Amino acid sequence: MKRFLFLTICSVLTSFGAAASNTWVVNSDGDTIWYDFDKREKTASVTYEGRRTSSQSRKDYSGSIVIPSKVTYDGIRYQVTKIGINAFYECEGLTSVTIPSSVTKILRGAFSQCKNLTTVKLSNGLANIGEGAFSGCGKLVNVTIPNSVETIEARAFEGCKSITSITIPNSVKTIEANAFEGCESITSIVIPKGVKKIGYSAFEDCGKLANVTIPNGVEVIENLAFEGCESITSIKIPKSVKKIGYSAFSNCENLAEVTISEGVTEIDESTFSHCVNLTTVKLPNSLTKIGREAFMGCEKLINITIPEGVTEIGAYAFSLCNNLAKVSIPNSVTLIGEGAFMKCVSLTDFVIPNSVKKIDQYAFSLCDGLKSIVIPSSVDTIVSAAFAGCGNLEMIDVAKENPNYCSVDGVLFDKSKNTLVQFPKGRKGGYSIPEGVTVINDLAFSQCVNLTKVVIPNGVVRIGELAFSKCRGLADIEFPESLTEIGEMAFDSCDGLTSVTIPNSVKAIGKNAFYNCSRLTSVTFPGELGDLYDIFYECNNLKSVNGSEIIYVKF
Repeated sequence: MKRFLFLTICSVLTSFGAAASNTWVVNSDGDTIWYDFDKREKTASVTYEGRRTSSQSRKDYSGSIVIPSKVTYDGIRYQVTKIGINAFYECEGLTSVTIPSSVTKILRGAFSQCKNLTTVKLSNGLANIGEGAFSGCGKLVNVTIPNSVETIEARAFEGCKSITSITIPNSVKTIEANAFEGCESITSIVIPKGVKKIGYSAFEDCGKLANVTIPNGVEVIENLAFEGCESITSIKIPKSVKKIGYSAFSNCENLAEVTISEGVTEIDESTFSHCVNLTTVKLPNSLTKIGREAFMGCEKLINITIPEGVTEIGAYAFSLCNNLAKVSIPNSVTLIGEGAFMKCVSLTDFVIPNSVKKIDQYAFSLCDGLKSIVIPSSVDTIVSAAFAGCGNLEMIDVAKENPNYCSVDGVLFDKSKNTLVQFPKGRKGGYSIPEGVTVINDLAFSQCVNLTKVVIPNGVVRIGELAFSKCRGLADIEFPESLTEIGEMAFDSCDGLTSVTIPNSVKAIGKNAFYNCSRLTSVTFPGELGDLYDIFYECNNLKSVNGSEIIYVKF
């Protein structure tokens, strides 16, 4: 039975003053409803206050409720204009509600957690749907937002898992944060032309949302706006958009095609990360920056053309793109960020343009398909391990005009040839470091699993951190008398080493320098260098130090 809220006065309050608050009334069906009355404005809002201390449960409401547009109290006619804060919060027996055209605002949490509410009828005249107004109404199926609503506030329909479709009218100007987050049954959405901003997590985890239309006029797609919308297959970003926020479309697992129109200048952090079925990306010429992890883990992305005007490829921007085989980078790019193409195992050829100034740490690490790389004359900084772990890399070449770096027999050095920067992992057999080298860079030989012998010339004073880490085939190494420092984990997991002689010239050995050298049995070691245990930790077969037998005790 529909329940109309006609007033029966159940308590006599003073008629003096501007307002009567928390006035409870009983409708014709015996339901008690609370109102706030504004005598000056002659308006009323439905409220909850007062019921908390009454003997009546807030869960008494059941069936259908029709809220009247006008009520009479104490001889005065009032227009109902608001559904107040938390007015029907947790009314689990409520199944449907009809709100009249006189109501202009539904305030915060008004129907939140009404877990059996299935139908809401909203009328023209409503301008604002408040924060969390219908959040947690898990059985709500049918909602028609009238063409008078301008603002859908944060969390308004969050967690309404049963809504299958919703029409957002052209009157709406703002969709705020988390407005439809977790509405997992919605299949399509059309954003109105008047909307300027799609809020933070507005449609996050709408798992069945397959069709999204974003109109020209939207300027900002905020962080996480469509994150986890795993049914979306294509998206077109209009030219009005200036910025796409971090993770805006991340984890959209079935997203296959992305078209970004002219006007967008920046793709933020993780915007399309882990879109595992993304195959086609069209980037605009207006783009200047591709942010950190922007396309990380897009496993089916095969090729990408970065437009002229982009100056920075952010850290890990295309990392873990396992099938990325072709990348076109324009002459505007100056920075290839940390790990930008890490573990892009299908890359076999990569042209670094003669505009790049810096190649950051791990930029091309673990790119097993790369066999050669050419460093142009523009590069002035190559950070350690930029090419570490590239299992088939045999040649690093450098333009002769480069004032900062050079290549000798395919090995990367600084221009003075004093620092060995990077040894190509794909090389096999032994290697003699040229005379004149004084420093072996951090991670210089890291993971060169086919390296069997290294001859280090007199003159080398420092072996950097992780310099020979995981060179599992390295069986023979001799340290020169010039050596003064061995960095932390320099020979980590060099399983082929059986004996090591550290010269007296060495003054510092980093922690875990020979960590987990599982076949190492004997060491000649200047005792004043530090704790034997810290340096040779997990060398379980070490039996002799300086000719004396030791018993290895594992803690």
